[in-house]
Amino acid sequence: MRNASFHAPPTRRSVVTASIILIALYAALMIGGALSTRNGVMPTGDPAGQDFSNFYAASRLVRDGRAADAYDLAEFNRAIVADHPGATATYFWAYPPPSSLLVAPLAYMPYGLAMTVWTLLGVSAFLFMAWRLFPSRLTLLAGAASPALFWDVWHHQLGGLTAALLAFGLYESAKRPLVAGASIGLLVIKPHLAVAAPFLLAAGRRWKQIFAAGATVIGVSAVSYLIFGPTMWAAFLSAAGRAREILESPGQLKALMPSIFVALQLLGAPTWLCWTAQGAAAVAAIMVGIWVWRATSDSGMRTTAALAACALISPYTFAYDSTLTALAIAAYAGAAVRTPPRRALYGFMVLAWFLPLPAAALGTLYRIQIGWLAAVLVMVTVLATLPNVVEGRSHLSEAAA
Repeated sequence: MRNASFHAPPTRRSVVTASIILIALYAALMIGGALSTRNGVMPTGDPAGQDFSNFYAASRLVRDGRAADAYDLAEFNRAIVADHPGATATYFWAYPPPSSLLVAPLAYMPYGLAMTVWTLLGVSAFLFMAWRLFPSRLTLLAGAASPALFWDVWHHQLGGLTAALLAFGLYESAKRPLVAGASIGLLVIKPHLAVAAPFLLAAGRRWKQIFAAGATVIGVSAVSYLIFGPTMWAAFLSAAGRAREILESPGQLKALMPSIFVALQLLGAPTWLCWTAQGAAAVAAIMVGIWVWRATSDSGMRTTAALAACALISPYTFAYDSTLTALAIAAYAGAAVRTPPRRALYGFMVLAWFLPLPAAALGTLYRIQIGWLAAVLVMVTVLATLPNVVEGRSHLSEAAA
């Protein structure tokens, strides 16, 4: 970092060098994972593509007219094993019924092609939104090298897409309230990631957007009800407590869950304390977000605070959901270009960007979860920046050139 200071942005050279090294590391890990797979099954017993096997199995159940069976643990895993004989890992489907509308087309493609299309969709959405937030030549490179995006690609998950939808809805709230509201409403597929959004939109008096988001949630849910029937919704509600059971139980998955709840749980804290701390963090995140939305009209700063708040609130998040924090960093960079601060804790943003990588390693090896600190670092940086914003030439001009 320039001048060896946390108050200076990373130089162009450091961004390029770090990004190339990380992308090379990711490529090696992906190739190693592919070479270790035998007959469509990884050494861990997971199907090739890991979480994508969930989406593909759910899509096949939709195609076969058995959409509600996705919420039956035994039936769902039988569907996965049918595609990957020999897989031993247990998966469960916790997504609301509207998510089946999203995955339904996958069943009409071969598994490999469907996984490629699915992954490229998420990566493209993430990189597009990163560029929209911070239109710099380095954005695509740094975005592609983001550890958060790596985890999303590694698990073939929804992190890139959901983060892009939420970021778009927050960033475009002033210019395109109805479209932005609809974008947030589409988070009905993973609603726990958008809990802070209604509070912050209300703080910003975005009533049209709130209406559009609510109408989208109702409309998409109604379509899923008409297509799949009441049985699927009843099955979803019946299985809704499964995620909490997994959260409160020990397991290796906790290494990839960057929430305050899990961090305390891994340290041996009782469940009631984990929930209390998580609840307190959620309230604090929303309050800070509301303060930021009232203190500034800059869409980038507002988006930064909102995405960081959303990343902190839910106890049930995974490393691939850190794409929320990654886009928060892009939003901050874009805001700093428009209205540069006198002093900004850019070093905190660099740490937050990189943190999803070592956080998973520490969780696996030492049962220490620090991933939640990324969103906290972003929040602290915003709080330190707002009182010192000045007009002038951006400190990020070198990186943006």
